[in-house]
Amino acid sequence: MSENNYGALMLKSALDISVDVTKITSPGIYPVIHGNTSVPDASSGLLKVSLTPSKPQITFQKENSSVIYSFVNGNWEKPTATDVDALAKS
Repeated sequence: MSENNYGALMLKSALDISVDVTKITSPGIYPVIHGNTSVPDASSGLLKVSLTPSKPQITFQKENSSVIYSFVNGNWEKPTATDVDALAKS
């Protein structure tokens, strides 16, 4: 597959547990192996890096989960109920 796919994100090689995923700036979709301490709960999942006009956008989705964490200002943030237009549990 050609690397010139009109800006499409490419699936990259799996990241070793020693890789600090928060330092990755090359666009792509990266499988993350269980035990990597730079992702939430050291879980396995997919890291997506995309470029925006100001900086890379980094998100992580744990395996077997629909929750997508965003890396914002040096921290992983889990969406809140209001972020997804849902009612909080009472």
